[in-house]
Amino acid sequence: MSATMSDRANGPMVSTPAAPLRVVMLLGGLDVGGAETQAIALAAELQRHGHRVELIALADGPLRAAIESHRLVLQVLTRVAGLALTAVPSLARRLSVSKPQVVYAFLEVQWLLALAAASRMPIDKRPRVVLGLRTSDYDARPAQLK
Repeated sequence: MSATMSDRANGPMVSTPAAPLRVVMLLGGLDVGGAETQAIALAAELQRHGHRVELIALADGPLRAAIESHRLVLQVLTRVAGLALTAVPSLARRLSVSKPQVVYAFLEVQWLLALAAASRMPIDKRPRVVLGLRTSDYDARPAQLK
């Protein structure tokens, strides 16, 4: 018997691992936006299921209140002259302290920063760095290639 969409909506689609995961979610900032809103919702749900979740942002903003209302761990890193790349050393230090198994970057720039920070860690201590893709034109090709 195959599962219907309503069956999937009413029951768990994935199993919970035996041990809680340690997850860092990396955001460019805490301004109101789609990626940021998704990150907070996902972090809250993961935490509700017993996982250890930490949000790291490269800039503060109005979504701090929503994060605090869910009692999520939040670190806001400082950047020199507003440049994202200058956050890599402090991000690497934070990852060394929190020891996540996974760093989930919500946009491409944060993914590159997470890769750079993780590369500073010993190989056996490096977390898996993943990028969540949302709406994009990744499949779009220039007209001359079609």
